[in-house]
Amino acid sequence: MEGDRDQFLERIDRLNVEYADRHARVQALERTLHETEGRMHTALRQLDEFKTRVRDRMIREAEQRQWCREFDDILIEFGLEPRGGEFDVVLRFEGTFSRTVQARNAEYAAQLVHEELPFSEGQFCRLNGVEVYLDSVSTDSVDRQD
Repeated sequence: MEGDRDQFLERIDRLNVEYADRHARVQALERTLHETEGRMHTALRQLDEFKTRVRDRMIREAEQRQWCREFDDILIEFGLEPRGGEFDVVLRFEGTFSRTVQARNAEYAAQLVHEELPFSEGQFCRLNGVEVYLDSVSTDSVDRQD
């Protein structure tokens, strides 16, 4: 029995040494992984900065030589953003405006709301800082509230 106990304790000692060795290797690998990830992030950031410098330089050169369309195609081919520009975008939409007013009848209520509007049909107006052209303004319904 004494021999079995000694063998058991020796086995535990070997396992503890093996565990400590593996734990140390895992910690070293984790440090290496952390350092590698840091270098990778640095390299990716440097690559993005380089691509931005190349793009900006190509755009300046294109504008100087008046070769913008050709340079845009090259930028796109290499996965770089082409020149930006101004675009006129026209959206067509319909909306509803509702207001409760005190009036003697439905016709007068509609008149009050139309007069209160900061815009009228056939004119431009600004809504939340956006210029909007109103094709038409009409009354769909007037419902008594009480």
